[in-house]
Amino acid sequence: MLDKLFNWKKLEKRIEILQARIKELEPENRSLSTRLSKQEARTKRAISDRQEADLALKKAEERIDDLKHMLDDLKEETQKTDGLTFKQAVTLTNTQSCDFLSQVGSIRSRNEDLVTVYLRPNESFTNLDGFDIELDQDVEYLIQKVESPTGMALFYDMKMPGMVRMFITPPFPIGESGWKLDRVFDTTQLQELLEQNLVFCVVLAHAGETFIGVSNRE
Repeated sequence: MLDKLFNWKKLEKRIEILQARIKELEPENRSLSTRLSKQEARTKRAISDRQEADLALKKAEERIDDLKHMLDDLKEETQKTDGLTFKQAVTLTNTQSCDFLSQVGSIRSRNEDLVTVYLRPNESFTNLDGFDIELDQDVEYLIQKVESPTGMALFYDMKMPGMVRMFITPPFPIGESGWKLDRVFDTTQLQELLEQNLVFCVVLAHAGETFIGVSNRE
């Protein structure tokens, strides 16, 4: 009987020691758990950062490829436009210039596909309200090459652009920018300038050939 009681007390003492040891280990266990959680979080962040870096790298590589293609296209387009030049120049008298504008004004179309554009100095198509006409690229390129302190006029056939596309630079500034889509070309502003006793310059681009004419009242 005494032996059993003694053994029981020994067990109680052992339990107390173990419980005390558990309490001692609890802070260390919490610390290790916290460190483990932080390590897991860092690992997850590292994986996420790696995935984001891989995605950013892939996008950068795709962007580089796109830029290379754009550069190749620009080089090809430049090679094409380098061949567009003003090839010939002729001199027109005032009478010839008037006749020329009369012929332009006499052109008729069954549909509203004849475009007239007037641009004041230092203005472009972006300054025209509602202008959404798609011009040939060579026409846009030639317009950019024309340096005129007085502006310019454009006569353009949308249905048959190779047949009629004319640039005209007047002797004095265009008074008002604007555009018109009609069955006939509007030559009013240029005709008014021709009525003055002034030098008149005509630049005609037609089917790859360009003519520049200068006239006066003499």
